[in-house]
Amino acid sequence: MENCTPAYRFERVSQANISDLVYLMKSVHGQSKPKEYYERKFSTKQFGADYIGFFAYAESHEPAAYYGVYPYQLEINGDHFLGAQSGDTITHPNHQRKGLFLQLAKLTYDLAREEGIHVIFGFPNGQSAPGFFKKLNWLETGDFTSYSFEFKNSNIYNITHKYSLTKWLYKIHFNAVYPFVRSKVFQNPERRPDVATVTHNSSYVNYKRYEKSYLIKVNGIRFWIKFDDGIRIGAMEEINEHTLATLRKLARIFGVKKVSIVVGPNSVFKAFLEKNCNAKSAVIKIGYLELQIDSKRDYCFTYADLDTF
Repeated sequence: MENCTPAYRFERVSQANISDLVYLMKSVHGQSKPKEYYERKFSTKQFGADYIGFFAYAESHEPAAYYGVYPYQLEINGDHFLGAQSGDTITHPNHQRKGLFLQLAKLTYDLAREEGIHVIFGFPNGQSAPGFFKKLNWLETGDFTSYSFEFKNSNIYNITHKYSLTKWLYKIHFNAVYPFVRSKVFQNPERRPDVATVTHNSSYVNYKRYEKSYLIKVNGIRFWIKFDDGIRIGAMEEINEHTLATLRKLARIFGVKKVSIVVGPNSVFKAFLEKNCNAKSAVIKIGYLELQIDSKRDYCFTYADLDTF
């Protein structure tokens, strides 16, 4: 699918041109994930659609900008439907303030409708949020909040990650303990009547392996975690009277001092965390745009749903 303007040519992202995203990332940020990372990230055909996004090319054929989304299965009251997370949006410095973001978003959302995608959802940062909420009319639903717990035990993770040459030491520790706590897939803990959530099944978890996150089980509770200045929990199976002791054990097993649980404003865990944790901070905004006019749903996302988790 192509569309042309006097200054720019628009082309759908594909396996053939995905290296242009690497080029844009390096041009804007000075570095990029390898091409293979994006190939895995775009491999969403098992959910119902793939390669939903567009490049803008200058008359010189230079990649000028890109915007795209990643389709996933969502569910509500047992019914499944196709949604898509807003993904990378990037414009080369030579082509900024040309209105390319809005043009690319329109093309992407039109294609998404054609592919049967019902909703675009995402988690824009402070820099990109105005474009989504003011120019694309997204509905803002609040922020993810991080609740942090500090424990008095060895901080092997931070010590070994202070220098790049010592990171391998933590890998030895991780490989020694991980097999004993490794867990299977568990359902999205935010599932409840009349609330739409991303479907957490084996296909989704296997797809998300392009990022380094882990499913573990401690004291009978399953967690989806990632290492980031300690442990960051993107989803957890439940909360009970032993949760604080379980978090302490989790920190001890992996040699970290800090464990953070990140939840949305309507999480089932919000009340417990508000009562038991004073160290909290807003992390990132949450919003969505319904592509089907007659669709009116409530959504609850986990932090594990971020494409960077």
